[in-house]
This record gives sequence, structure tokens and C-alpha cells, in this order.
Amino acid sequence: MKRILAIVAIVAFSFALPSCKGKSDADLKTAAEAAISANPELTGTTVEVKDGVATISGELKDPAAQAAAESAVKGVEGIKSVQNQTSVMPPPPPRL
Repeated sequence: MKRILAIVAIVAFSFALPSCKGKSDADLKTAAEAAISANPELTGTTVEVKDGVATISGELKDPAAQAAAESAVKGVEGIKSVQNQTSVMPPPPPRL
């Protein structure tokens, strides 16, 4: 009887262990891209995820858009941290 209980416990543990891992980086990237694409001002922003850390890059129109991109990705459940490597477009040259 003890042997059967031990086998059942081992099998149950082996099925439960993968569920502790959480979402994969691919799943997190998909969710982060969806969060970015929900805001039309963030067009051109790219997201990469490695070990739960999201890196966003691209050229945005202003610092508010940079903050919005970072905030959108931070709101994705499972993202541990965000590295914001976006830049702000330079202003257009003055018209003469």
C-alpha cells in the first residue's frame, strides 16, 4: 500500500511541477505585443522577452509615448521587469 501511495505521489508531483513554471517567454512576448498594439501611438515598438524580462525598443514621438509603452508591458502578468530602450524622434526641422 505504501508503494502505491509513493507512486501516486510521484506521478502527481511530476504533473504539478511544470505548472509552477509560469508562462513561457513566447507567451509573454505575445501578450506584451498585444498590449503595445492596443495603443496606436506605439506603432513601431518591438518587444523581446528573455527569462521574463521584456526589452522594448523603437522610435516614439515623445517621452509620454515612451512611458506608455513601458507601462503597457509592465502591466502584462508574468513580466518580471522592463528594459526600455526606446528613443524619441527628433523634432522636425523648422520651416523657412
